[in-house]
Parts: sequence; structure tokens; C-alpha cells
Amino acid sequence: VVSTQSTGVLTTAAFLPSVAMLDLDLVQVQFTQSITEDGADAYLETYILAYEEISKIFLVLGSVFKFVSTDVDKKINILRSKLVQDPENYKTVQTMMRHETSCNITESDSNNGSRTSSDFTGR
Repeated sequence: VVSTQSTGVLTTAAFLPSVAMLDLDLVQVQFTQSITEDGADAYLETYILAYEEISKIFLVLGSVFKFVSTDVDKKINILRSKLVQDPENYKTVQTMMRHETSCNITESDSNNGSRTSSDFTGR
């Protein structure tokens, strides 16, 4: 909320210039598009894009949330790297988890995608 020069009326627009960077409609579209046809899984690419958009809120919240922003960015980068390196096994969240479990990646690699994505979802 900030005072305008001419009327002294308080408005919220001036306080939120950075919020324009965050597009909640885009987040909704990306999460919706990430859901597979059967509704039982999520495509990793659009899942990542949605979290990239959501993470912009931490920039608005300021330095107090810097550690959260840094952690989210790290997790997004891990998932994106896994997807780029092996698009077939990282096409969806479930294919990623099956692949990493069957190859013991969840035990041997602390930067595995399964741990990273479960940090986002709380599972």
C-alpha cells in the first residue's frame, strides 16, 4: 500500500511491481498441462515450468526468503538436468521414480530427481 501524490489515497499497486513477474494463470495452466491423460502422473517438463513460475514469488518476498528461493532453484536445476540428460526415463514423475528406484539412484545419488520432486510435493 502506497500513497498516491495527488490524492493521498493508499493503493497496493505500487507495492507490488515485482508481482507482475509472477503469472498465476500461467502456473495454473502449466500444472493442468502437466497432468497426464489418465490423471495419474505429471509430465516433468511442465511440472518444472510451473515451479519455475511459482518460485518467482520468493523474489518478491525479499531477502528473508532467499534461502527458500535458492533451495527451490537448486531442485529445479536438478530436475531439469535429469530431464535433459535422459528424457525417456524422466518424461513423467512416475517414470523418473521407477527408473531411479530400479537403478538404485535413490540410494546412491543425493541429487536424485525423486528426492527433489518429493520435496516439492511433500510426499
